Amino acid sequence: MTPNQFTYHAWLAHRTLPHGQRPTKLHLTIARLLGRWQHPCPSHRKLARAARCCPRTVQNALGRFRRLGMLDWHAQTARMLSGQTLRLANRYRFLATFLLAAPKKERVKRINPISPLGKLSPSELETLRIKWGLA
Repeated sequence: MTPNQFTYHAWLAHRTLPHGQRPTKLHLTIARLLGRWQHPCPSHRKLARAARCCPRTVQNALGRFRRLGMLDWHAQTARMLSGQTLRLANRYRFLATFLLAAPKKERVKRINPISPLGKLSPSELETLRIKWGLA
């Protein structure tokens, strides 16, 4: 998956997933920045500075994208001459296995049976619809 496709899929997830699972608008900003970043492994601090948020928000956004199956990363390490290993920035990989949930069902507006409109006959309702310009 290319970075532009990743940004587009993040936007689709924002539009179609249920409220508790969808990425927020700030997560979309982070996805756009990650997709346009020149270096393949930006740090959380640099992404947070570019998105004008805190590094913890970047971690939450990346974790959400990972749970959705859109993004994966692995930590890079370097070995020093003394034998110590240093942890470097993560290397990110955009995944193409992302599947959207089924689209939401449209809500049908129903007339409350307790209201006065619920007690009208179908012909009276049709008369009111024509009168109000709803037909």
